This record gives sequence, C-alpha cells and structure tokens, in this order.
Amino acid sequence: PFAALAVGVLANPVLALCVYAASIPLESAFPTSDVGTLTRLVGLALLLSVSLYWIRRRAVISPRRLSTLGWALLLYGLVSLTWAADPQIGGYLTFLQLIVSAMLVADVVATHRSAFSYAMSTYCAVAGGTAALALLVFTERASGTAVLSARSSAFDEQSVAHFAAEMMPAFLYALSRVLASKTWRSSLPFTLVAIVTLAAVLASGTRSAWIGLLVAVGVLLLRQLGPTTAARAVAMAAAVIFTLGSIPQLTEFVQQRVEIAVDTGGAGRTTIWQVGWEIASQHAPFGAGFGMFPRAFDQQAIDATWGLVRAPDQGRGSHSIYLALLAELGIAGIVLWILWMRGLLAALLRDRSQASIAATAILVAFLVQGA
Repeated sequence: PFAALAVGVLANPVLALCVYAASIPLESAFPTSDVGTLTRLVGLALLLSVSLYWIRRRAVISPRRLSTLGWALLLYGLVSLTWAADPQIGGYLTFLQLIVSAMLVADVVATHRSAFSYAMSTYCAVAGGTAALALLVFTERASGTAVLSARSSAFDEQSVAHFAAEMMPAFLYALSRVLASKTWRSSLPFTLVAIVTLAAVLASGTRSAWIGLLVAVGVLLLRQLGPTTAARAVAMAAAVIFTLGSIPQLTEFVQQRVEIAVDTGGAGRTTIWQVGWEIASQHAPFGAGFGMFPRAFDQQAIDATWGLVRAPDQGRGSHSIYLALLAELGIAGIVLWILWMRGLLAALLRDRSQASIAATAILVAFLVQGA
C-alpha cells in the first residue's frame, strides 16, 4: 500500500498536494529526523511530482506563480544575512522552503481546478482529528489542575500557538463550505469539523488566533451572506455555542484568558513590543538581518527602552510578524511584505469563486493573528 501511494503521489500532483495538506496538522506528531521535518519531506515529494508533471509536458513551472514582490522580499532577506551579526542560515532555508512550497501549491491549484477543494477537504479531515485529540487533552488537564493552566494542543511539546494556527484554515474552510451547501446532509461533515476546530482554537488559549478568527468570520460572512446563508449562519452559531458550552470548564478558561490579556497585554506583549520598537530604531533603516530579532533582543535593547515597568527575558520572539519584519528587514522589508499581502488580497477579492472567498478569510485570519 505504501508503494502504491508513493507511485500515485509522484504520478498525480493533486494527490501529492492532498498528502502535503494532510501532513501539516500532523507535523508535531513525528519527531524531527536528520533529513528534515514531515512537511519538508512531503514537500520534496510534491516538488518531484510537480516537476515530473511539467517534464512530461515539456514545460517548466512559471516563476510568475510567485509575484515580483514575493521574489523581491525573498532576495532582500538573503542579502540581509550579509550584515547580520549572527546569520541565521537555517531560518532562511526554512523561509525559502515555505516560499517554494507556496509556489508549488499555487502551481497545482492553478493547473488543476479541483485541487484546492480536494486539498482543503483533506486538511479539514486531518485537522478535525487532531482537534479532537486536543480537546481530550484539555478536558483531562482542566479536571486535574487549575483551569488557566489547561492550554492544550494535540501532541506533546507542540506549540499551542502553532497548533491554533493550524486549526484556523480548517475552521474557516469548513465554515465556508457549510454556508455554501445546498443541503444539510452535505454540510454535516464540515459542520462537525468547524465545531471541533473552533473548540480546539479556544482550548489552545491563543488569543491572537481568537481575534484573527473573529475578523476572518466577519469577512467571510460579508462576502458570502444572503438570506439562505444568513439562516445557515444563525443555525451554525447556535450549534457551536451549544456544543462549546457543553465542554467542561471551557467557558471559564476563555474568560480567564481574556482577563489576563487585559491585565498584561497578553504574554507581556506590550512590554516585548516596546523593546522590539527600540530594536527596529537601533537597526534602521535596513534592519538587523533576517531571523535576528531574538538575538537583538538583548540586555542592551532592554536597558535602552524607556519606561519599562517589567523587563522581559532576553532572546524573546516578537509576537508580531510586522514588528519582526521591521526590526529584521527594515523599512524596505515591511513595505515589500505589506504590498505583497495587499496584492494577494486584491486578487482574491476580485475573484468571486467559493475557493477565493474561503482563501480570503484564511489569509485575513493569519494577517490579524500575526499582528
């Protein structure tokens, strides 16, 4: 069976994309090997599958699958390593891997019209399973310890923030399919996925993901709402509220996480952002270099920050994509990123297809969570 699957993946880029999509929620279930992570290995299979597809047609993958702004940001990140105090080659290779993977996914989706639907449906099925595991972990922890300490993901040593980010696309795609379904029977599997993945995001305690989903759901409804869809949305909301309310201590957990965010800014984010702004100012206008934010978050930057009430530990992450880009790649990097994302959103908004509506909501969720 494994050999048959391997042959099928290499022969069919759509199947390869589905396997790649399935590997993302399972990334933390398998230890990192000497040859790379699970998604990196499957990504190589996707690269080989797409390459064979184009070789058979005596053509090549168009570099235009990635916009000029994307290529510019990639090149600028590479150049920034030349002035970085401690070049993070490994981090840049991961960034390069993500860009290449995105280009491959875009190529398969653009070449095969049904690829997006198949890949996202596969993603939803696997993400739904990992979400259910996370909820089991949450209920066990919440019953045996303080509710506030029950933040949960599906696997041991899995980052709860990364886990929440993996659940968001599944929830939003499932919700879009429910709203677009013509019968309740066809929408039932996606309704179940939407409920369990939303509950898992809440159980992760990742407040930035909560806000990202809230904004993304608003965008999704604005683009897709009509009389029939409105009725489905109300029914869906009632089902979700009823189901989530039946999970022991989840409501209390969410309430306490919100209260802490008001008191501390969320994991001390406001304090971290003060130091991050100081790092960006110190390394303006070109930035400290790709991947250098944690290293630049040193005692000197902490001491130079005016008005700190509580000094954070050294080597902290930025807790913001935008602040990290400004500090690491300077003005040029953040401008390239914003223009790139603006172009992607504009292209998605021009397309009224169901796939574009779902993709718009997913992109908005990540952009908001990353803030």
